[in-house]
Amino acid sequence: MAKRDLVKRGGGSSGGAKINVGKMNELLKRVHLGGAIGDCVLEIYKDGRAGVKAIDLTNSIFLFCYIKKAISGMRKRVDVGIGNLQLLQKYFQSIDDGAISFEISDEENRIIFRREKKKSHFDYLLKDSDLISTKFDSEDKNYLDKLLDGAVYSVGLSETQRDLFVSLCNTLSMAETKQVRVHTEDGCVKLVGGIETGHMFEIDLGKPKQKVKKGVDSIYYVDHLHKVLGAVDFGDGVDVKLHFGPESPLVVLIDNQNFWALSEVSE
Repeated sequence: MAKRDLVKRGGGSSGGAKINVGKMNELLKRVHLGGAIGDCVLEIYKDGRAGVKAIDLTNSIFLFCYIKKAISGMRKRVDVGIGNLQLLQKYFQSIDDGAISFEISDEENRIIFRREKKKSHFDYLLKDSDLISTKFDSEDKNYLDKLLDGAVYSVGLSETQRDLFVSLCNTLSMAETKQVRVHTEDGCVKLVGGIETGHMFEIDLGKPKQKVKKGVDSIYYVDHLHKVLGAVDFGDGVDVKLHFGPESPLVVLIDNQNFWALSEVSE
């Protein structure tokens, strides 16, 4: 069998660049959401940031997730089309290195990940970014401000509350729960899951920062919120808030930067 020519590598803007494996795993977890997002355009920046903004095929989840200090050694910004996000996530989950090197071959339309200590490389076939189904491209950069215009209330979310929500969803099963309501009652915010004719659960999130003038009862797909909250890493000092309002998306905001916006659904 003829040996494949591995010499022609269009290093270009990425020659000598490295990826922080832990940070890339964190980013991929936030974007993939257990399969809700199957492909994406990965933005790699000269200053070390890596991130994705995408919208799922049902137009129900919009995400804006960026990680600082994920990349080193880039000479300019590069956007790469990731056609199989699950495969890339599995690869990075299998790596125990702190960082690995990579280069982008424009000629072969691949990104080549190299593990020097293991003397191995993985050639990941890229996809034309124009063919990415989740691609979100807009000249308007004020995504968050516009999403929060209608989300007039906000409440903090703790790791304990998140874990309780995920556990109760798993206990009831998604088929029984289906939808989750963000409900205000007596000035407090509650997450209510299940259906009135079946099993239900309720989690008190406490009082919002803003005074609730009237009751709000917004409904979202529980499967979407389950996946999003499951992807949140409550590290040291991480601030997580839920922003909501009448006929408004539910915005899960991390440190006032990264966010997921979930579309409201009808009953």
